[in-house]
Amino acid sequence: MRKRNIILTAIKPIILSVTITLGISGCSSDNKLYTASEAPAAANYEAVSSKAVSAVTNIVGDTNTGVIKSWEEYEAQKIPMIAAIPDKNIFLYGKKDSGVILYCNSTGHFYNWDYLTPRFILPRMELADFDGDGREELAVILYTGSGTGYSVEELHMVKVSEKEVLSDDPKDTSYLVPNKEYFKDYAFTDYVEQLNKQVKLNTHKKGSSLLADVTVGKKVNSFELANTEDDIDNDNIGFGNMVGFEFKDKKILARFALGAIRKSYASPDFIGEINSEVEFDSGVFTLKNLSFQKNSDK
Repeated sequence: MRKRNIILTAIKPIILSVTITLGISGCSSDNKLYTASEAPAAANYEAVSSKAVSAVTNIVGDTNTGVIKSWEEYEAQKIPMIAAIPDKNIFLYGKKDSGVILYCNSTGHFYNWDYLTPRFILPRMELADFDGDGREELAVILYTGSGTGYSVEELHMVKVSEKEVLSDDPKDTSYLVPNKEYFKDYAFTDYVEQLNKQVKLNTHKKGSSLLADVTVGKKVNSFELANTEDDIDNDNIGFGNMVGFEFKDKKILARFALGAIRKSYASPDFIGEINSEVEFDSGVFTLKNLSFQKNSDK
């Protein structure tokens, strides 16, 4: 009961309108007002402050008392809660037309994120000092793509501990200057490029067998492939079809299926998985401590 009271108290200030007006936050380069349909494209990954939200109906109601657990609850609520860290007053709501509203410390911020697929895997959030600067960041994992041979998650990092302005001291030259890091959203988008630099594949025949050498850093993993047809393009590896992230002990772990590209198949031949840690520093994501695991060992 106490947790429910925390949630209800925290989200009472959030309000919904048929047309929501949103103002650009400090991470944007202008101060134009946007309606929800005009919000910056997802490729920009920039937060839009919802301080200017005007509304006629409260989000909070008898049917919205916590994170949804089913498609039925999703359909029943105007703006469903899709993730929460109640003890930190952090709540994530999914807008049904597009995007999400992140409600944190009594302010709301709009992000044009995809957040659900037919598999109904909800977002996960973790609050920690991921970059070691003494301030906590909010990491968000979103399940954005599903299908045959396709399962993709996105990783975002939101700077929730930054102040809205660089200084509130009138004597400073940066007095009331917008802080571009205020609730700025960083998305991990270049992991394929990083993997291509650190992982190499070489296949070769040995008698009737087809062997694969997967090199990760300085370690070579050699094993026999089930499909012995020697038609793999060793210069191209498919990493983007199976992508997953998870939180463990205040760290972020990643896994990427290694897809061998065969000339005789339209889809990759998944022969194993790359596992790694994800570090975040100065707005940059980096894969560290990579290792390979072949499918037969999983």
